Amino acid sequence: MDASLSYKDEASYDCQCEPGYQGAHCEHITNMCENITCQNNGKCVYSHLSWKCQCLGHFYSGMYCEQKSTSLKVRQIISKSVAYIAILAICGVVLFVIIMDVLKYIFKIDPVGPYRQLKKSNIAKQRKKPKKISFKLPCMN
Repeated sequence: MDASLSYKDEASYDCQCEPGYQGAHCEHITNMCENITCQNNGKCVYSHLSWKCQCLGHFYSGMYCEQKSTSLKVRQIISKSVAYIAILAICGVVLFVIIMDVLKYIFKIDPVGPYRQLKKSNIAKQRKKPKKISFKLPCMN
């Protein structure tokens, strides 16, 4: 640690500290990470008179962890696409139910009424027919 002295007068002096040191006698090491802000949850790591942003995983890089990796960009695009498709599907189902209710209860049109009646009549027919029960008796000689 080198420091240059400048004398203000005979009783006092002022130390001019080298970069990375501070204090009245240059006895304290400066925290280089004090004014550094790493992005995307990166952490500033101090290493002998220098600093480095340690990025979270392999998803970010750059001096301040500001650059996204290609795999992260692809994942973000895919997740947004899946979310949009899911939202559209939910909206489609809700719209279908609303249209069916409007047709049935407001306009008195039941688009599935004939199919429902057919199914009810088939069930009624099956109930009316007695089931044939056959037994085979062993022959006795």
